[in-house]
Amino acid sequence: MIKRTVVPAASWLFFFVVAAPLPAQKPFVLATQGCWQAHCDQHLNGALQVTAPLGADTSVVIEKNSPGVSTGLGCSSNYRVVACSYYSNVAALVVYDSSGNRIFDSGTLLDNQAYASAPLVSADGGVIASDDKTLVRYAPDGAIVWKTAIQGTGTPISPVITANGVIVLATLGGIVSSYSVATGAPVGTLGVRFDGLNYETINTPSVNGNRVYVSMSADNAESFGRLVAIDVDPTGSAPFHIAWTFAFGGPSGASPVFVGGVIYFDGSSLLPGPAGVPVLFALKDLGASPLLLWADELVSGRNAPTPAILTSPLPDPRGGLWFYVASQSTMRRVDADTGATLQSIDMNSFCTNRLNCLPSTALMMASVNPATGDPVMLLGLGTLIAGTAKGAGPSFALALDLGTTPSRLWSVQIAPITASNFIYCQFAVVAGPNGSPLVVFPGASANTYFVGAPVSAVAP
Repeated sequence: MIKRTVVPAASWLFFFVVAAPLPAQKPFVLATQGCWQAHCDQHLNGALQVTAPLGADTSVVIEKNSPGVSTGLGCSSNYRVVACSYYSNVAALVVYDSSGNRIFDSGTLLDNQAYASAPLVSADGGVIASDDKTLVRYAPDGAIVWKTAIQGTGTPISPVITANGVIVLATLGGIVSSYSVATGAPVGTLGVRFDGLNYETINTPSVNGNRVYVSMSADNAESFGRLVAIDVDPTGSAPFHIAWTFAFGGPSGASPVFVGGVIYFDGSSLLPGPAGVPVLFALKDLGASPLLLWADELVSGRNAPTPAILTSPLPDPRGGLWFYVASQSTMRRVDADTGATLQSIDMNSFCTNRLNCLPSTALMMASVNPATGDPVMLLGLGTLIAGTAKGAGPSFALALDLGTTPSRLWSVQIAPITASNFIYCQFAVVAGPNGSPLVVFPGASANTYFVGAPVSAVAP
C-alpha cells in the first residue's frame, strides 16, 4: 500500500502518445523468481521463489547512493537484475545488475510519483514502470520499447498484468485505466462510482486471470470502502466490467491477496460508515457475486490505527496467512478457512529489553531453511527505545525461521535511528556475482542495500 498522507494525488489530465515499438520487440514474458512485481506475483502472494541468505554473518555487501523510496514498494527483480523506483525527479527508476552496477535509469522521463509503483520485470530483464503521467516499457538494455501518457488522473499504485496481456493501473485519484502490454496503446478507463461517491485506492490490484480485485475507498469519505471485482476484455466494446462489489468500512491499508479462490483484505470496520473495529476479511469469489467466509476482528476497542494493516497478508506454504497491525510488535498466522490463530510471534523477543520492535515492511516468503525444513520470512523492523520519542531506536532487516519456535537467522542494521532511515518496502532477491543470493531493498530516506554473505565467505 501507499500511505495517502505522504504525497497528494495528481490533478491533471493527459492525452496519450505512443512511441513506435522497436522492430525487434520481444513478448513481455513474466519472470518466476526474485519478486518481479508488487508483492511478487499477480496474486500478490509475497513469495520470492528463491532461497534467501541464511547465515548469521549476513551483512550489507553493496550499498548504492540513491534517493529513498518513501512509502513505496521499491524494487522488483527477475533474480538477475533488479529495478527500483524512488521518490525523485531524476532517475526515479534505476535498473541494477546483480553486482549493483547501473544498467540504465529513467533520467527525467519519470517523476517522483514513480515511488508509488513497484516496476514490472520480465524474464529477460525488460521493465515496465509508471509515474502519474507516463507508463513506459524498456528493453533489457534500457531502450524505450514504447511510452504512453496515462489516461485520467491520479497516481498509479503499481501496474499489474492480466492473462490476456493488459496492463491495469488503479490510482490514488480514482481512474482505473488499461493498456496493451505489446504496444502501450490504451484499452479503456473506468471511473468507479457508487451512491454518489467516487472511489480510489492506495493499494495494488490483485489479478485472477482476467479479473482484478481492487480495494477502494470513497474520495473524501474514506470510511466507505468497497472491494471491486473488475473483468478486463480488450476485445469488447466495454473493456472494463464490474462483476461485483463488496461494501465494508474503509479505508483499507493492505493490497488484497488472492489464494485458492478467496480474497483476503482488510477494512477499518465491518460495515461502511464511521470507523468501528478493524477487521481482516476472507471473501470467496463465486463468479457473479462474493461470499463472506469470515471477518476477523484485528484489534479490540476503537483506538486502533486507521487503517490497521499496512501491508498484504502473507500466505504461508504450510497454510494460513501472516499479518501484523500497525504500531504493534506481534505478528499472527491465521487459518485461511476460519481466521483462527495458528501461530504468533512477538518481535520484541528479538530485541533487547529496552527496545520495542515494530514490523515496518511488506512481509516476504523465501524458500525453506534446508537445515530445519521451515519456511523463511524476510521483513524489516523499526524500533522504539523505552521512554524516548517514536523512532528513536535502530532500524533492521532480518530473516526468520518460522518453525514452532521461530528463530532469527540474521539481522542487519540499516540506521542507528529509525526516524532517520527505515525500511518500508518489499524485498527483491538477485543471484550475486558468486551465485550467492542477495536481498535488495532501498531505505525510505536514502540508499539501496544489497544484503548477503560477506564476499570472503562466498566460495569462488
